[in-house]
Amino acid sequence: PECLSRSRLLWLRLRFSAGRVMAGGPTLLSLRRRAPAVVEQLDGIASAGKARAGYAVGDARPKEEPKRVPPTSVPAAGACKMLLYLLTWAAAALLAPSPDLQAHVLLATAARYAVNHGFTFLTQCHGLAERYRIIEKNPPAEQLTRELDWDNPLVGSAMAFLAVQLCTPWLCVVHEFSWRSLGMCAVGHYLIVEPLYYLYHVALHWPKLYKFTHSHHHGSVITQPTSGTSHPFLETVGYLATFAFPILIPAWFGCFSVEIVYIYFIFFDIMNCIGHCNFEVVPVWLQSGPLKYMFYCSSYHSLHHTRYKFNYCLFCPFWDHLFGTVAPESYTLQRSVRAKGGPKPASVVFLGHGFAWQSMLSTPMVSPYLSTQSRDTVRAWMYPLLPACLLCAAACRAFKRSCFVVQRYGYRGLSCATWSLPVLAYSYAQPRERAYLNSLLLRAIRDAEAQGATHVGLGALNKAQFLNNSGADLVARLPADCRVKVVHGNTLTAAVVYRTVRQRSAPGEEILFTGATSIVGTAVVLRLLQDGYRVRLLTRSEERFGRLLALAGSAGQRLLKVEKYEEGSGCRTWVLGSPLTGPVGHLVPQGGALLEFAVPGSRAELARPHRIEAAGSVRIKRRVTDLTFCHLREQGSVPACLAAAIIHGLEGFQEHEVHEVDVDQIDGWLGLAKKHEFVLE
Repeated sequence: PECLSRSRLLWLRLRFSAGRVMAGGPTLLSLRRRAPAVVEQLDGIASAGKARAGYAVGDARPKEEPKRVPPTSVPAAGACKMLLYLLTWAAAALLAPSPDLQAHVLLATAARYAVNHGFTFLTQCHGLAERYRIIEKNPPAEQLTRELDWDNPLVGSAMAFLAVQLCTPWLCVVHEFSWRSLGMCAVGHYLIVEPLYYLYHVALHWPKLYKFTHSHHHGSVITQPTSGTSHPFLETVGYLATFAFPILIPAWFGCFSVEIVYIYFIFFDIMNCIGHCNFEVVPVWLQSGPLKYMFYCSSYHSLHHTRYKFNYCLFCPFWDHLFGTVAPESYTLQRSVRAKGGPKPASVVFLGHGFAWQSMLSTPMVSPYLSTQSRDTVRAWMYPLLPACLLCAAACRAFKRSCFVVQRYGYRGLSCATWSLPVLAYSYAQPRERAYLNSLLLRAIRDAEAQGATHVGLGALNKAQFLNNSGADLVARLPADCRVKVVHGNTLTAAVVYRTVRQRSAPGEEILFTGATSIVGTAVVLRLLQDGYRVRLLTRSEERFGRLLALAGSAGQRLLKVEKYEEGSGCRTWVLGSPLTGPVGHLVPQGGALLEFAVPGSRAELARPHRIEAAGSVRIKRRVTDLTFCHLREQGSVPACLAAAIIHGLEGFQEHEVHEVDVDQIDGWLGLAKKHEFVLE
């Protein structure tokens, strides 16, 4: 055995695995009994290979996530990809012998987009998918950004069809659809594509190839439907060549029809999405008997993204069974996922709402990527969808009487969820809508209690004083035995705003403050006055200014009432508790700061050349939460009121927080935020 070559040993390993299935040959277990020296050398080679690839010896998982080399992608992105489709169609019309075929290819490609976006929608429908979730975490925002290249293979397929038409006569003759053409397509897939893909996939896991190509795909451990087609350019070219046979085989046998383009494209993308959607679509009975050798299930391929060295097949596990690369827990995992009683109940529910119409397009159900980005920006492609958004908003107002789940996530082991009322911000400005909005909030609180929540946080305008007196009116209408505690989170919000002002300025400075008579604004102003700040308070209400002056006591001598933005000229720090109504950038000295906690926020152009900074938010650490939904302008930050609701849940507080802010509690809440790893800097 010591004289066996390296290649001979690897060949023996392959034969022993294949023999177990095909001819009852010796298994690795029997080999250990008969030739322990051979097995020891085989294991040594395997361990060395794992070490080079970053795998832990004795485990198929990497010690750490592989470092991804930026892939060489198709030189087109976003709208440019749509231009490539147009150019492909134009080239076919001018040069191809059968331009109609390219039109069918483009229509079939549109169907592929529909399949992928349909699965994305289903994956984010928590009532459907959460019950059968395989990995109960959200993919990181960086992964969703990286997977924006998911439709490169779709563009490549259209271009590949054109290349075949221009270079060969194979697709020039189109026949009527027949069962023979469909059968030849199936032969091309199961007898050619599946074994070729298996070998190609195994080769991509060789350490050197894996590092420079396939690690891009395996950077997605928690997969999404679009993960299945996110690959580097050269790897995609290899796939396109492999997947061409179900189309070419019927052409070579004289039975090619355009219908098989639609059939194969849709079949391929449905199966690909099933493997990457991260919830178990396939029922258990479809994985029993011979069917489990023909079709995989969602859990089967999910294991490949966590175990790496198992389950290499495309859609047909027969080849994994043949070569002994089936993960032992493949089918037990599927059964356990399908047998789950549902997700863990959310202990903390945070209630938000939509803002402008484009926020409807930034939900995970529509675009997981956009849900991690700011919703302030309106992109050009959104405008054609404006009528659909307005129609959807009208339908929600007419028929929707409950919240929908935006995202479920964990924070230091605490199960949380963000829900959204089916309304946009303009509804809150209409007095006749306020009774309806409060009824939605009461319904959401009761639903949260029924689902096992202990705390409900009120976000944005859901806790407005004009709506429900910062939540106090809602608490008064709850039954006496209600177990849920309502949290407006204003104390932590005031604490974070205060700390932000202290970080950007020094006691003794003069600052301009708008919205200072709100609950949060009043608490922040009082605390700043205690520290020696001088505050120019922008308000036209003598009554509100007088109330704040009385609360300030002797420190009120450092309060100055102003009624115009121009009267704040010269102040280096502006604290915005209400949105800007006009341009102020020219009034703020160079190096000054505009710190905002207003909801909704101000338009960025009103502050130019300065930048408006969020003052009422805290940053989160990725290692303690899988929250990716962007509640604010900046990904990675959350509103302080959401952090407060989570802290209530972690600390197990048993009282509502709907009262006025106690200035003396500000330091204590800053300490709680640090304790639970919210970043205040």
